[in-house]
Amino acid sequence: MAFYVEGLDEAIRGLERFPYLVEEEATPALRQMGEAVRGQVAVYPAQVRIPVVFASDRQRAYVHWALRNGQMEVPYRRGGSPGSERLRSSWTVQVEGAGLARRAVVGTRASYAALVQGPAGAQAARHGQAGHMRLDEAVEQARGTIERVLTEMVRRVLARL
Repeated sequence: MAFYVEGLDEAIRGLERFPYLVEEEATPALRQMGEAVRGQVAVYPAQVRIPVVFASDRQRAYVHWALRNGQMEVPYRRGGSPGSERLRSSWTVQVEGAGLARRAVVGTRASYAALVQGPAGAQAARHGQAGHMRLDEAVEQARGTIERVLTEMVRRVLARL
């Protein structure tokens, strides 16, 4: 998910003459902003029991097959049941790109992440009901920190000019 900061394009164009300063300051600032988002999305709600409602007979048949063959267990144990990819602890922050094209990427390799914490429309209803925060909600929760870190970074760069 990406978001736009009004006025940032003009500030970046003004700083393009000093890419070494921006790069020195941007990497730690981007990591800090990404960590603010990761810190929000990695907070899990208390485990709650939500009744299972199958979307189709095919889904019901698959679940029963998976239970019989040890692919799934009930009750599900976070991080311990077969198939768990430990979503909560798998969220990472990487700073990618070079120069003024740098960006922070908050992500996970857990195959089911979109169903649990994906954007509106991708998150499964039961995970939303259980209180799992979507990634876009985590960005919104971290917005104040992101704005503060970005402002501090620009001030540091300007102070060094």
